[in-house]
Amino acid sequence: MSTLGNMSKDVVENYINNQKYNALQKKKRLNGR
Repeated sequence: MSTLGNMSKDVVENYINNQKYNALQKKKRLNGR
């Protein structure tokens, strides 16, 4: 079951990273125009 826990942790980290990236892209777009 430890592998499942590690997998879900990776998924959560990827999701958080994606959210941060999307937020940065939105800010860049707003600042660019």
